[in-house]
Amino acid sequence: MANELPYALKTFRQEFDVRVFIDSNSGGWHMPMEWHTSLEVFMCLKGAGRYFIGDKVYEFEEGDIFVIGNNELHKSEILENGAFDAFIIMFAPDGFLSNRYIKGKDLLDIFYGRTEHFCHKYSPPLEKRQIYESVSRIVLKEYEEKKENYVTGVSSLVTWFLIELNRAYNVDGDLEVSYETNERLKHKKIISEVLNFVEENYKADISLKELADKLYVNQAYLSREFKKNTGYSMMKFITNKRIREARELLRNSDISISEVAITVGYNNITHFHTMFKKEIGISPKEFRKQIRGTGQG
Repeated sequence: MANELPYALKTFRQEFDVRVFIDSNSGGWHMPMEWHTSLEVFMCLKGAGRYFIGDKVYEFEEGDIFVIGNNELHKSEILENGAFDAFIIMFAPDGFLSNRYIKGKDLLDIFYGRTEHFCHKYSPPLEKRQIYESVSRIVLKEYEEKKENYVTGVSSLVTWFLIELNRAYNVDGDLEVSYETNERLKHKKIISEVLNFVEENYKADISLKELADKLYVNQAYLSREFKKNTGYSMMKFITNKRIREARELLRNSDISISEVAITVGYNNITHFHTMFKKEIGISPKEFRKQIRGTGQG
């Protein structure tokens, strides 16, 4: 349930019916666990990586597809010295699809009607993969050009894609693809409090001592528990949060890079450039140019 998850890990808080984009991951970027209220289809177009969804860990490569439910903790990561590009569709569970019911079958069963051993990953055969990649380009073009009735066009194409995925699951059952199990991410109350404090104050200078004093705990204990629960030091988590917000602003706004830096909490522009390049692998200017040049985001 959403109210059991730290709000600080929720992404895409704005209301939207559908988002379609290419997500490129390289450099030192590491994504923390996240959740959102939309449903997500993830298809790897290039490269390889690892996906954590709930208590399962998957390896993926070009062509692999994942279906991720709403309020499901997940994160993707690059492999060592690697990179990947992914085609992503995120949509509201209700109201977007032209028709989610076909002959009494709910196309969203692949998100909701799951067994205990459900495998999120689907590796289509080469012929299917080529078709899916072609359709992904059409969906992205339709979404970006936003011509008359484009929402209906995108909805129809996504509906077809979901029909294909449902067929795969109906044939293969739970898709017996190998995955590893990992301890489900559960946050102690104190860690949820820290995460939500960071969510509200990440633009400010936050010290471990300040938080430890605020929560009446020992600094060493807080540092150890935060790392244990999130996989990050608190400072690394804050940096990640700032850079994630910067990526969204660079993708979806026309404000200057200096304004982006200040908006996410960096008063020193040079430091912002350094941290962004360290995390993403390229400078903010190069990132924005890449996004605008390829239609990502």
